[in-house]
Amino acid sequence: MRALRALLAGQPAVARSIPEQREADRAEAANTALPPDTRVETVTLGGVPALRVRSGRGEGPVIAHFHAGAYVYRSAFEYRAFGGALANAAAAEIALIDYRLAPEHVFPAAFEDGLSSYRALLDRGTPPQRLILSGDSAGGGLVLAITAAARDRGWPLPAGLVLMSPWTDLTCSSDSYRVLASADPRVTRDVLLANAKLYLAGADPRDPRASPAFASMAGLPPTLIMVGSDEVMLGDSLVTYGAMRAADCQVRLEVWPDMIHVWHRFADRLSDGRRAIERLASFARERWGHPST
Repeated sequence: MRALRALLAGQPAVARSIPEQREADRAEAANTALPPDTRVETVTLGGVPALRVRSGRGEGPVIAHFHAGAYVYRSAFEYRAFGGALANAAAAEIALIDYRLAPEHVFPAAFEDGLSSYRALLDRGTPPQRLILSGDSAGGGLVLAITAAARDRGWPLPAGLVLMSPWTDLTCSSDSYRVLASADPRVTRDVLLANAKLYLAGADPRDPRASPAFASMAGLPPTLIMVGSDEVMLGDSLVTYGAMRAADCQVRLEVWPDMIHVWHRFADRLSDGRRAIERLASFARERWGHPST
């Protein structure tokens, strides 16, 4: 944990406007080296922009990843290094989905983009047993929401889901937001609620398309949930895991000791981040070639 705290200690704790924060995120990503042999190209999936990231390690699963940012920040561009590391670890093709952000595009824009991009992956001939959906934070909630919607529409479901520190309840009502407030150096309930307000623009935060903790979990694919023990969103993972267990889903919950929100993104500097990506890749390889049930 000392290494992780030291890593975060130098990050500026200044309030930025949304455009300033987006520019800072993009500038940081532009200066981040991609893993060797990483190939990145711009594609469109169902009218939604995306980045296709591949490595030279051969053909494996297709992993569609939905990024974090509380539906307001970040983009596929900032996830190129993550995508490259995951492509290498899983010998996979990665699709980084660049869904629309609030406040320019409010709910259900992100959900609609997620559903459209998933449908496009199926329509282009990607076998569902080869397809894994993954997401971190808001992206993890988005993965769960679009998979539940795909089930309700009778679409083929992916072989598996990976939810990394997922934000599944935009009411932020779990006790962990209070109990772990002093332990989490990156995320606060007040900031999350402010971002949720921007995204929802008056919509019901309990709408399962926004907060899949309120959705039916019946019939969802095998799922890996990864969350840190020291993050305020821990409760979202615990509630989601409990609901999936109650619905007889095949689900595994991993609570990583001393880790904080989406520690995977520090894989270039943190050994536990690298181990977490390897774990994600291992799950994707295990599920590759299996039906979703």
